[in-house]
Amino acid sequence: MASPVPRGDAPGAQVLTEAVGHPGAATVIKAHLTVTGLRERGWTDAMITEYLGEPDATRPNPRYSSAAPMKLYLVERAEAAEASPDWVERKLLGAKRRAAGLAVANRKREETEALARRLAAGLTASLVFPADPQQAAIEAYNKWHSYGCTCPGWREMGFCGKHAHATDPPDFLRRITVNYARHRLTGYDRAYNRLVGRVGHQDAHEILRAEVIAAIEAKLDALASG
Repeated sequence: MASPVPRGDAPGAQVLTEAVGHPGAATVIKAHLTVTGLRERGWTDAMITEYLGEPDATRPNPRYSSAAPMKLYLVERAEAAEASPDWVERKLLGAKRRAAGLAVANRKREETEALARRLAAGLTASLVFPADPQQAAIEAYNKWHSYGCTCPGWREMGFCGKHAHATDPPDFLRRITVNYARHRLTGYDRAYNRLVGRVGHQDAHEILRAEVIAAIEAKLDALASG
């Protein structure tokens, strides 16, 4: 019966196991591959099931004790399958499919990022500030933290201690003014939601945020320089 021998903690590495027979028999060390190790050699999950079937051994997951045991497959069985022309053909076909899928994903990611840039440009092109954007931001900030606040502990205390004033540090006042313009004076939140679920939306959201903030900052600077 095969019993796992701890040997490293990388699920993708080869794993050695001991095969022990009757008490007087010599111990036989056999090398196994994990599922990750097989994938690194070009196997797909469907190929593992078709060519190898059930695992030859299992061992506890070295990284997550609550995870399912790692499946181990004898290296010699994997190598025998890999030597067949049919397996080689399947590997090449799988590689072509992965390349095609990656190309499609990259194209969709580029399209999402381009959309984010178009949305950012559209949001800020017609941006109009009130007469005193900083004061408007202070009032909006204080109103939010008085009535609509979601700060931790607000419900328990019945009020929020956050309050903005014109004498606050310039960096803080600049930040709340930019945020006020982004969320109150543009359709930023609607644009953000248009990107949700698209391929590459995480990076696209960062592009949208960065470009909208940069445009608002530039307009505030231009307004200040008069």
